[in-house]
Amino acid sequence: MRKNEHPVSSDKDRGKGGHRLLKSISWILTIALAAVISDWAVQGSHSVVARGLCAIRYFSAPPKSYPENSGWATYGVTELAATGKSFSLAPEGEQLTDEWFGATLRGPGLCNYRVDFDAAISGPLYPRWVTELGYGYAVGAAAHVDNDVPNGTTVQFDPPFRGLRTVELPVDPNAAGHNPHKYVFVIANHYCHWQLIVNGMNMTVSVNGNQYGTVRLTGTGSDDIILRIWDARLSVKNVKISKLRPQY
Repeated sequence: MRKNEHPVSSDKDRGKGGHRLLKSISWILTIALAAVISDWAVQGSHSVVARGLCAIRYFSAPPKSYPENSGWATYGVTELAATGKSFSLAPEGEQLTDEWFGATLRGPGLCNYRVDFDAAISGPLYPRWVTELGYGYAVGAAAHVDNDVPNGTTVQFDPPFRGLRTVELPVDPNAAGHNPHKYVFVIANHYCHWQLIVNGMNMTVSVNGNQYGTVRLTGTGSDDIILRIWDARLSVKNVKISKLRPQY
Protein backbone atom coordinates (compact mmCIF):
# COMPACT_ATOMS: atom_id res chain seq x y z
CA MET A 1 0.00 0.00 0.00
CA ARG A 2 1.37 3.36 -0.99
CA LYS A 3 1.96 6.08 1.54
CA ASN A 4 -1.09 8.25 2.35
CA GLU A 5 -3.43 5.64 0.89
CA HIS A 6 -6.34 4.62 3.15
CA PRO A 7 -7.59 1.08 3.43
CA VAL A 8 -10.85 0.44 1.70
CA SER A 9 -13.54 -1.09 3.96
CA SER A 10 -15.00 -4.27 2.62
CA ASP A 11 -18.72 -5.04 2.55
CA LYS A 12 -18.01 -7.58 5.23
CA ASP A 13 -16.47 -4.97 7.51
CA ARG A 14 -19.38 -2.58 6.94
CA GLY A 15 -21.77 -5.38 7.75
CA LYS A 16 -20.04 -5.99 11.07
CA GLY A 17 -20.31 -2.32 12.00
CA GLY A 18 -24.02 -2.20 11.17
CA HIS A 19 -24.58 -5.37 13.12
CA ARG A 20 -22.88 -3.88 16.19
CA LEU A 21 -25.05 -0.75 15.88
CA LEU A 22 -28.23 -2.80 15.68
CA LYS A 23 -27.14 -4.82 18.70
CA SER A 24 -26.51 -1.60 20.68
CA ILE A 25 -29.92 -0.17 19.77
CA SER A 26 -31.60 -3.47 20.63
CA TRP A 27 -29.81 -3.56 23.98
CA ILE A 28 -30.87 0.01 24.84
CA LEU A 29 -34.50 -0.73 23.92
CA THR A 30 -34.44 -3.92 26.00
CA ILE A 31 -33.17 -2.04 29.05
CA ALA A 32 -35.79 0.69 28.64
CA LEU A 33 -38.59 -1.85 28.22
CA ALA A 34 -37.37 -3.78 31.26
CA ALA A 35 -37.43 -0.57 33.32
CA VAL A 36 -41.00 0.19 32.25
CA ILE A 37 -42.16 -3.36 33.01
CA SER A 38 -40.36 -3.33 36.37
CA ASP A 39 -41.98 -0.02 37.34
CA TRP A 40 -45.41 -1.30 36.32
CA ALA A 41 -44.89 -4.53 38.26
CA VAL A 42 -43.79 -2.68 41.41
CA GLN A 43 -46.80 -0.38 41.27
CA GLY A 44 -49.06 -3.36 40.67
CA SER A 45 -47.53 -5.30 43.54
CA HIS A 46 -48.04 -2.34 45.84
CA SER A 47 -51.70 -2.27 44.85
CA VAL A 48 -52.05 -6.01 45.42
CA VAL A 49 -50.31 -5.80 48.79
CA ALA A 50 -52.48 -2.85 49.88
CA ARG A 51 -55.64 -4.73 48.92
CA GLY A 52 -54.43 -7.81 50.73
CA LEU A 53 -53.75 -5.82 53.91
CA CYS A 54 -57.22 -4.24 53.72
CA ALA A 55 -58.79 -7.69 53.37
CA ILE A 56 -56.79 -9.11 56.30
CA ARG A 57 -57.75 -6.21 58.54
CA TYR A 58 -61.39 -6.51 57.52
CA PHE A 59 -61.70 -10.24 58.25
CA SER A 60 -59.75 -10.03 61.53
CA ALA A 61 -61.72 -7.09 62.98
CA PRO A 62 -64.96 -7.45 64.95
CA PRO A 63 -68.12 -6.31 63.11
CA LYS A 64 -68.65 -3.51 65.64
CA SER A 65 -66.77 -1.98 68.54
CA TYR A 66 -67.74 0.47 71.25
CA PRO A 67 -64.69 2.52 72.34
CA GLU A 68 -64.29 3.15 76.06
CA ASN A 69 -64.15 6.74 77.28
CA SER A 70 -60.62 6.04 78.48
CA GLY A 71 -59.57 5.58 74.84
CA TRP A 72 -59.91 9.31 74.19
CA ALA A 73 -56.74 11.37 74.70
CA THR A 74 -57.07 15.11 75.24
CA TYR A 75 -54.82 17.74 73.70
CA GLY A 76 -54.27 21.31 74.77
CA VAL A 77 -55.58 22.31 78.21
CA THR A 78 -58.78 20.27 77.85
CA GLU A 79 -61.02 18.80 80.52
CA LEU A 80 -62.58 15.39 79.84
CA ALA A 81 -65.39 14.31 82.17
CA ALA A 82 -66.73 10.76 81.74
CA THR A 83 -70.09 9.47 82.94
CA GLY A 84 -71.10 5.92 82.03
CA LYS A 85 -71.09 5.58 78.23
CA SER A 86 -70.82 9.32 77.62
CA PHE A 87 -68.19 12.00 78.11
CA SER A 88 -67.82 15.75 77.74
CA LEU A 89 -65.02 18.01 76.60
CA ALA A 90 -64.40 21.66 77.46
CA PRO A 91 -61.46 24.05 77.71
CA GLU A 92 -60.11 23.69 81.24
CA GLY A 93 -60.27 26.84 83.32
CA GLU A 94 -60.87 30.29 81.93
CA GLN A 95 -59.51 29.97 78.43
CA LEU A 96 -60.35 33.17 76.58
CA THR A 97 -58.46 32.09 73.49
CA ASP A 98 -59.02 30.25 70.24
CA GLU A 99 -56.09 27.90 70.88
CA TRP A 100 -56.48 24.15 70.44
CA PHE A 101 -58.78 22.08 72.65
CA GLY A 102 -60.22 18.63 72.06
CA ALA A 103 -59.46 14.90 72.04
CA THR A 104 -58.47 12.07 69.71
CA LEU A 105 -59.35 8.39 69.53
CA ARG A 106 -57.11 5.80 67.91
CA GLY A 107 -58.71 4.62 64.67
CA PRO A 108 -59.72 1.01 64.07
CA GLY A 109 -56.89 0.32 61.62
CA LEU A 110 -59.36 -0.50 58.84
CA CYS A 111 -59.34 0.78 55.25
CA ASN A 112 -63.12 1.21 55.32
CA TYR A 113 -65.27 1.80 58.38
CA ARG A 114 -68.18 3.78 59.79
CA VAL A 115 -68.31 5.89 62.94
CA ASP A 116 -71.63 6.71 64.61
CA PHE A 117 -72.09 8.94 67.65
CA ASP A 118 -74.39 11.53 69.18
CA ALA A 119 -73.09 14.97 70.13
CA ALA A 120 -74.55 18.08 71.75
CA ILE A 121 -72.92 21.43 72.31
CA SER A 122 -73.56 23.98 75.04
CA GLY A 123 -72.18 27.46 74.73
CA PRO A 124 -70.80 29.88 74.18
CA LEU A 125 -68.99 29.59 77.51
CA TYR A 126 -68.15 33.29 77.33
CA PRO A 127 -70.97 35.08 75.48
CA ARG A 128 -69.28 38.47 75.61
CA TRP A 129 -66.37 37.06 73.59
CA VAL A 130 -68.38 35.12 71.03
CA THR A 131 -67.81 37.70 68.28
CA GLU A 132 -64.05 37.22 68.59
CA LEU A 133 -63.93 33.50 69.40
CA GLY A 134 -67.09 32.04 67.93
CA TYR A 135 -68.02 28.65 69.38
CA GLY A 136 -68.56 25.15 68.11
CA TYR A 137 -66.86 21.84 67.46
CA ALA A 138 -65.27 19.89 64.62
CA VAL A 139 -65.07 16.20 63.69
CA GLY A 140 -62.49 14.47 61.51
CA ALA A 141 -60.61 11.26 60.66
CA ALA A 142 -57.13 10.25 59.46
CA ALA A 143 -55.86 12.90 61.84
CA HIS A 144 -53.14 13.29 64.45
CA VAL A 145 -51.99 15.73 67.12
CA ASP A 146 -48.43 17.02 67.20
CA ASN A 147 -47.34 19.05 70.25
CA ASP A 148 -50.98 19.81 71.12
CA VAL A 149 -51.69 21.00 67.56
CA PRO A 150 -54.37 19.05 65.63
CA ASN A 151 -53.68 18.07 62.03
CA GLY A 152 -56.33 16.75 59.68
CA THR A 153 -59.47 17.39 57.66
CA THR A 154 -62.56 18.22 59.74
CA VAL A 155 -66.19 19.18 59.35
CA GLN A 156 -67.16 22.01 61.69
CA PHE A 157 -70.46 22.33 63.52
CA ASP A 158 -70.72 26.13 63.62
CA PRO A 159 -73.78 27.57 65.45
CA PRO A 160 -72.76 31.23 64.79
CA PHE A 161 -72.87 30.44 61.05
CA ARG A 162 -75.87 28.07 61.43
CA GLY A 163 -74.17 25.46 59.29
CA LEU A 164 -71.49 22.85 58.63
CA ARG A 165 -68.28 23.60 56.80
CA THR A 166 -65.03 21.83 55.89
CA VAL A 167 -61.89 23.13 57.59
CA GLU A 168 -58.32 21.87 57.34
CA LEU A 169 -56.39 21.91 60.62
CA PRO A 170 -54.25 23.62 61.66
CA VAL A 171 -53.75 25.91 58.69
CA ASP A 172 -57.06 27.65 58.14
CA PRO A 173 -59.72 27.39 60.88
CA ASN A 174 -60.19 31.15 60.82
CA ALA A 175 -59.64 31.76 57.12
CA ALA A 176 -62.27 33.52 55.07
CA GLY A 177 -64.22 31.71 52.38
CA HIS A 178 -65.48 28.68 54.32
CA ASN A 179 -69.07 29.18 53.32
CA PRO A 180 -71.27 26.95 55.50
CA HIS A 181 -73.95 24.56 54.31
CA LYS A 182 -76.97 25.82 56.26
CA TYR A 183 -78.98 23.39 58.41
CA VAL A 184 -81.69 24.17 60.95
CA PHE A 185 -80.25 21.65 63.42
CA VAL A 186 -76.93 23.51 63.79
CA ILE A 187 -77.86 25.03 67.15
CA ALA A 188 -76.78 24.48 70.73
CA ASN A 189 -78.30 22.38 73.49
CA HIS A 190 -79.62 19.36 71.61
CA TYR A 191 -78.08 16.10 70.40
CA CYS A 192 -77.28 15.48 66.74
CA HIS A 193 -76.48 12.06 65.30
CA TRP A 194 -73.29 11.92 63.26
CA GLN A 195 -72.29 9.24 60.77
CA LEU A 196 -68.82 9.22 59.23
CA ILE A 197 -68.15 6.72 56.44
CA VAL A 198 -64.42 6.44 55.80
CA ASN A 199 -63.50 4.85 52.47
CA GLY A 200 -59.75 4.99 52.08
CA MET A 201 -58.91 8.69 52.04
CA ASN A 202 -62.50 9.88 51.57
CA MET A 203 -64.93 10.63 54.38
CA THR A 204 -68.68 10.97 53.76
CA VAL A 205 -70.43 12.91 56.51
CA SER A 206 -74.11 12.79 57.46
CA VAL A 207 -75.76 14.55 60.39
CA ASN A 208 -79.32 13.72 61.47
CA GLY A 209 -79.77 11.80 58.22
CA ASN A 210 -78.75 14.81 56.10
CA GLN A 211 -75.72 14.10 53.93
CA TYR A 212 -73.26 16.96 54.12
CA GLY A 213 -71.03 15.45 51.46
CA THR A 214 -67.68 13.72 50.95
CA VAL A 215 -64.43 15.38 51.96
CA ARG A 216 -60.94 14.34 50.96
CA LEU A 217 -58.77 13.41 53.95
CA THR A 218 -55.23 14.71 53.91
CA GLY A 219 -53.56 11.47 55.01
CA THR A 220 -51.36 12.57 57.89
CA GLY A 221 -49.86 9.16 58.55
CA SER A 222 -52.32 8.38 61.31
CA ASP A 223 -55.92 7.21 61.39
CA ASP A 224 -57.01 8.92 64.62
CA ILE A 225 -60.56 10.19 64.95
CA ILE A 226 -60.47 13.77 66.17
CA LEU A 227 -62.77 16.17 68.01
CA ARG A 228 -62.01 19.87 68.32
CA ILE A 229 -63.90 22.41 70.45
CA TRP A 230 -63.72 26.13 71.09
CA ASP A 231 -65.57 28.35 73.61
CA ALA A 232 -68.04 25.53 74.30
CA ARG A 233 -68.69 22.25 76.09
CA LEU A 234 -69.25 19.20 73.92
CA SER A 235 -71.12 16.13 75.16
CA VAL A 236 -70.66 12.84 73.26
CA LYS A 237 -72.39 9.47 73.67
CA ASN A 238 -73.13 6.20 71.86
CA VAL A 239 -69.82 6.00 69.98
CA LYS A 240 -69.79 2.97 67.70
CA ILE A 241 -67.34 1.86 65.01
CA SER A 242 -68.48 -0.63 62.35
CA LYS A 243 -66.24 -2.33 59.81
CA LEU A 244 -67.10 -1.96 56.11
CA ARG A 245 -66.04 -4.29 53.33
CA PRO A 246 -63.09 -2.93 51.33
CA GLN A 247 -63.99 -1.40 47.97
CA TYR A 248 -61.70 -1.77 44.95
